[in-house]
Amino acid sequence: MAGGEKLGSLSPARLTADHVWKYRVFLSRHIDPHKKVGLKKSTQNYYLIALRSLLEFFVEKNIASLPPSKIKLAKDKSDHEVKFLNLNQIESLLNSPDTSTAGGLRDRAIWNRSFPPACASVNYPALTVIN
Repeated sequence: MAGGEKLGSLSPARLTADHVWKYRVFLSRHIDPHKKVGLKKSTQNYYLIALRSLLEFFVEKNIASLPPSKIKLAKDKSDHEVKFLNLNQIESLLNSPDTSTAGGLRDRAIWNRSFPPACASVNYPALTVIN
């Protein structure tokens, strides 16, 4: 832990928000020795979620500790960005099955059933099953 502090014998009741803060700083500065890169925000959040789960366990077992609600996750900017396919990408995706094969016909039928607003219903009669 930061500052050479030994926390192996720290009881749950003595865990403070300051300990959690130091842990967050440790995670944000940690460099993977094999990859030589820092932890992504999502990975840091997984560690914080595990800590929160441990605190929830303490609550269930009536062990005095820091409340789980004190563990806030790091903001991950990639979570807020939603990407959509444009019309050309959707068209390319829907036209990708090779309808000259049975598998391609199956795939086209799945696409048409899965995304009915994107497919004209006039395409359904054009699908034929080959035995």
